[in-house]
Amino acid sequence: MGSRRLARRWAIATVSNQRSRAMVYSGLSLQRRLGGRVDKVSGTVVRRP
Repeated sequence: MGSRRLARRWAIATVSNQRSRAMVYSGLSLQRRLGGRVDKVSGTVVRRP
């Protein structure tokens, strides 16, 4: 029973990790398109002057 619960938690953690990675990659591609840079603290795109 305990190992099943652990496996489920591991699966959930893996999925959420993949989602956050996907968000980072899409943010980077968006940054390139806008010609700006992503502020590491807030995660928002800052345009170059």
